[in-house]
Amino acid sequence: MDDSTESSLLVLEAFFGGSHKHLLDLTLPILPEKSYYLLTLPATKWHWRSRCSALYFSQRIPRNRKFKKLFLTSCTNLAELIGLRTDLASCEKILYFHENQLVYPRKAEKDRDYQHCHNEIVSALAADKLIFNSMYNQSTFLNNCEQILNKVPNTEFQPIRLQIESKCRVLPVPIDFDKIPKLSKKMNDDKDALHIVWPHRWEHDKNPDLFRDIILELDGKNCDFRLSVLGEKTLTVPESISEICSKIGHKLLHAGFLESKEEYFQTLAESDIVLSTSIHEFQGLAVMEAILMGCFPLCPNRLVYPEYLPEKCLYSTTAQAVKFLTNACRSANSFRKRSFNIDLSHYSLKKLSKEYVQLLE
Repeated sequence: MDDSTESSLLVLEAFFGGSHKHLLDLTLPILPEKSYYLLTLPATKWHWRSRCSALYFSQRIPRNRKFKKLFLTSCTNLAELIGLRTDLASCEKILYFHENQLVYPRKAEKDRDYQHCHNEIVSALAADKLIFNSMYNQSTFLNNCEQILNKVPNTEFQPIRLQIESKCRVLPVPIDFDKIPKLSKKMNDDKDALHIVWPHRWEHDKNPDLFRDIILELDGKNCDFRLSVLGEKTLTVPESISEICSKIGHKLLHAGFLESKEEYFQTLAESDIVLSTSIHEFQGLAVMEAILMGCFPLCPNRLVYPEYLPEKCLYSTTAQAVKFLTNACRSANSFRKRSFNIDLSHYSLKKLSKEYVQLLE
């Protein structure tokens, strides 16, 4: 946090971890020195951060400063914050969406917490600029905001999309290519098994059940492969992950979060295929990092993935994913020699830094 009275940009992050932290770690250092004032909350208890961060920040933002811009993510209710701190109303208010809750997958619609959806909608109305990390994120938000409000009983709202669409733009979370290590790809011989990596949080929205189904069906075909199950664990390990560990533990090379970034990248460099089974993904930094480390991506033909992956990398059914992996396992050496070119250069920090400076300076 910059204590200088010269700060003209106020930055708030209610969930300072993952892609949220990644974005600020890359973009704030490229801004002029002493140009921002940063307040954060730890990346825990997301639901409480969403409900209460506006009150928390309202009590900690200095009152003796006049900020010109306010940059925050949709985890904080912007409308509530401005109501509590009316002195911030004159700021240019920039709201960044790493994800949106309007399409968060639920087993049943009755399980959806509409308060989080409402918070994002009123925040969008209160903001001057809305920034989304992908076109998929933007379109799903715009396409669903009125549908969500239509569920409010005995209430009719004016059209919301028309009020916010002109404020929207897409600006991805950048990747610093200079920090991606130049590790040589492991050249295996014919006897080396295919190495599959699943680099996601062990949570519902990353669909560990589908991951289990694909991997156990692949194992049932007597395919030789090795598996790394990375990503952050939750307090309760999903039953599907436990099932993988118990049934094919002899094929597991890693199971759990790798604290060392060097070890993480080394594991990616030694892997052949990065597998995603997500049902909630708006950019996919973990998949992008794996691609940059030489992994072939095998991802669902939905969500954000079709924005930057060719058709050959996408599957629509479990059977398609299993068939692709089966063929790759049975001719692992030939698979490793195949070339694939996925251009992620438009996500590089060098390409995006100018736009972020213009946005935040």
